[in-house]
Amino acid sequence: MVRRIGMAGIAVISLLGVSEVAAQDITRDLERGSASDLITFERWCADIAKLTEERCGQKLKPDYDEFVVYRETIERYEGEFSRQKRDTRELRERLETQDTLLPGTYPQ
Repeated sequence: MVRRIGMAGIAVISLLGVSEVAAQDITRDLERGSASDLITFERWCADIAKLTEERCGQKLKPDYDEFVVYRETIERYEGEFSRQKRDTRELRERLETQDTLLPGTYPQ
């Protein structure tokens, strides 16, 4: 299931024009914890948007606005990923703690 979620994350991130390698890094970060904490304007500017160092240093409003949209997209995906992970864990815990039925008995 993690693999499928990871591929979905890559697909979402790829829609934003992110390289596959950067998308895999972000997906890996999501699996480990919070990726939104790791995505800074500087990282986005250099690694994802591939802007020049000079332009990244200027922090132009249009560039920063684009970064904010990107970060919010990652945060939405991260929230969905966390909810799915929690729901799966809760379901697994419920299934593991259910009383087992005695042979020949059926639930009503």
